[in-house]
Amino acid sequence: QWARANLQSGDICFSMSDARAMFGLFPFSRIVIKMTDSRFSHTAIVSRETDGIYVYDAAPGGPRRIELANYLQLQGKYA
Repeated sequence: QWARANLQSGDICFSMSDARAMFGLFPFSRIVIKMTDSRFSHTAIVSRETDGIYVYDAAPGGPRRIELANYLQLQGKYA
């Protein structure tokens, strides 16, 4: 309900992800956070669509469109 009342298309979500490189051995996101002195390693853009609220982001498999609720659930694993 909060998202429907407050988020607009074009809003940017900042989060901390757990992207890894080199067959999962290199914690890329954690390195980005330390190098940039930031709490965030990832961004996604909000899109309000007729069938729901989605975010578009870059994932290890390439660009993706994911429902906001699923995106937040995934990001919650890394908080």
